[in-house]
Amino acid sequence: MTDRRDLSLDPSTVNAWAGLLAIGLVAAVLIPHVVIHRENPLMELYRNRGAGGIAAVVLAGIVVHELLHAVSWWAAGRLRWSEIKFGILWAQLMPFAHPRRPIPAWSYAVGAAVPGVVLGIVPAIAGVITGSGTLSSFGAMGLAAAGGDMMVIYTLRRLSSHALVQDHPSRVGCEVVDTIS
Repeated sequence: MTDRRDLSLDPSTVNAWAGLLAIGLVAAVLIPHVVIHRENPLMELYRNRGAGGIAAVVLAGIVVHELLHAVSWWAAGRLRWSEIKFGILWAQLMPFAHPRRPIPAWSYAVGAAVPGVVLGIVPAIAGVITGSGTLSSFGAMGLAAAGGDMMVIYTLRRLSSHALVQDHPSRVGCEVVDTIS
């Protein structure tokens, strides 16, 4: 017998809160860049890439973000590639990667965190240090895109790292799956 505890979040609510969180995350990258280098990194990105280039980078970033979730869950959750589903929640315009079977909470958290680290934190720090407005902007966008993932990770904070969680098929987050003997 299985008892499930829902830790998922409504996609519309996640979009709203993640949008507010994104403002703070973007500011946390752009303000230090402007203060240190006296240039708005978004303007540098626009000069270097143009609107079409920025749109292409954003779309590529979305695809890579979901692939990073999948690869992280594949590795940390010891999933077969066929146990990962890709799709889009069209009503909220939210792409997703979805592990199809329960995995330990720690591996679920790793999979949720990796895109924000790889596409957000790393390029943001590199951009602020080197003065690359393109990297700072890309990092700021990567962090903004990880806002929902941060909310999901926050919902896991009280779980044992070895608790089994199942990604929710239609909402953001997961359900805790406790096996009862």
